[in-house]
Amino acid sequence: MSQSKKERSFHRYQRVPWIKPDAYPLDQPVDANLYRSVATWIGRLIVPARAARDPEGGCDLEVHHADPVYAHLVGQVVRLRFATDRMTQAHNWAVTRNLIFNREAQALAADGMILAERINRWRLVSPLESLAGAYPTDDLTVRLIDPVVVDDDAGGAPLLRISQPPVQISGRYLGLVMFVAPASDDGEQWRVRHFNPTTGRFDGAETVVATPPPMPNENETAPSTTARIHESPLNEAGWYIYGAPGADGCFVVQAWAPRALLRLEPERVLTGKDAAWQYVRHEAWANLAARKGTVTSVLCDPDAANATTAQAAWREGDCALLLHVYAGIGGRQREPAARAGLYFGHFSFGVAEVIREPLTGELRFDITYHQIYTQNADGVLSAAIDWSRYMGDRQFGWAGLRPVCDILIKFDELNDAYQIEGRSYSVMDAIKANLAQMAARYRIGDGRGATYVAAANNCAQDSSQALYAAIVEVSELIETSENMEQWAAAHPEQAARLRRVQQLGRALRRRLVGRNNRRADWRYGVENLGLSENPVRNLLRGLGTWRTLLPRKTSDTCARIFLEHGAAVWVLGTYQVGGLDPNIEPIPAWTF
Repeated sequence: MSQSKKERSFHRYQRVPWIKPDAYPLDQPVDANLYRSVATWIGRLIVPARAARDPEGGCDLEVHHADPVYAHLVGQVVRLRFATDRMTQAHNWAVTRNLIFNREAQALAADGMILAERINRWRLVSPLESLAGAYPTDDLTVRLIDPVVVDDDAGGAPLLRISQPPVQISGRYLGLVMFVAPASDDGEQWRVRHFNPTTGRFDGAETVVATPPPMPNENETAPSTTARIHESPLNEAGWYIYGAPGADGCFVVQAWAPRALLRLEPERVLTGKDAAWQYVRHEAWANLAARKGTVTSVLCDPDAANATTAQAAWREGDCALLLHVYAGIGGRQREPAARAGLYFGHFSFGVAEVIREPLTGELRFDITYHQIYTQNADGVLSAAIDWSRYMGDRQFGWAGLRPVCDILIKFDELNDAYQIEGRSYSVMDAIKANLAQMAARYRIGDGRGATYVAAANNCAQDSSQALYAAIVEVSELIETSENMEQWAAAHPEQAARLRRVQQLGRALRRRLVGRNNRRADWRYGVENLGLSENPVRNLLRGLGTWRTLLPRKTSDTCARIFLEHGAAVWVLGTYQVGGLDPNIEPIPAWTF
């Protein structure tokens, strides 16, 4: 780091050896009875040398885990590219930009914000290059989403092709344990008991794991702590631990997640629209001080006859849209942004898939956040980020610091597959693709180096734009490829479900957008991102979508619209979990 730059939280974290990928040798084995790989394909993104850039906009990947058929690739550096199909390439090139930092971006970099400085002044920077180059060093560990196609380039070297952007993760392996007691006087090692799938209890093998301390942030607040974690009310249900063996063979806990939060066993089930809305609007953020160190899991189904039918509706393979809001850090080490007494928070969308957890055999949520996030001092990227990294990471995550409310929306019509010109499309796929494009734009500020918060452009506004545009996009795909009347007659059930999606889209437009001409950029993707625009004009445009100016208001408004259209919602609350830190208290996100 240059001497002229201000040291921020991310730079402090870089002095911690256990966050570095090279701290975990790839040849260190794990007990397959206690741990499993978090994904089939895992690797570390590498920015190629400028002279060796990929003409297709790919980056390099050091392979850490691979499909067993390609185990010989582990440890190798291969080229990573997007798939060659027309739609994937269109999404890729639509957000490829020349990158030249303007004066504002240069000032942010000097202030210690994390920008893609290594690729500044590159021509035609692709989404993969901006992701690989988002950090000062090649420390970004990711998992690849299937399908992953192994191919060879013109010179015979192996390359991987993917259809969706990589997802940032923490740790290559996953275990499920209960913390028993410290195994060292400094608390950097703990005795844990592993989950026994035969008995369904934590009476499996007892091992020792490493929990090296995190570096405090620039406010001198520790991102996480193991203090008295064995006394946490969440310890009885256990903790998922993410990590890998270090050089000495001891498993290092890089991230953790409370099992009670992610398993499909709600503590409460509410039926009826009024009860569901009452919980979402008022109870989810109530009494945060009393909830510190705990989680909540409440299922709200407005149309279910009873709790049993409400819970049974969530099945393996289901995919829910997620509304995420985090709030503030109070207490003796109150964060500077919350010192005025109000904290607006941050909003993003995400996706929660119901999976069968191999370690337990039970159903649990697998959560990926699709962050639209301006450049910051903590190193949070605009990208797809796994729960283990964004929330659970012991150095970078928010679970130990911030109160969080995640609303999972089950509206099956979003996942309906429409066969259009030989390819399957869904609104959920379109949402993820649009969010990926918006994230790529944010990472490089549409080529100017940074993105700035403004009335018409912020995390809530631009995430909502991606949702609204996705619903319109799928409708247009059908209209431009089929005679709609003939298609509806041939597929009456699908046509009826599409109409429900379109009705939802109109309701979102009315409540979030207002008149269609009030935010034309929501429909046509005008490039501004708060850059080089008259502040008064930006404010007037932002007021056209005033409900998305505030993160919590955005979440509440979207949740209410979905509830009115028959969706079920599962509300997950996380309130500064992990060990006990008496210096912080949760602050709710403010709303009207």
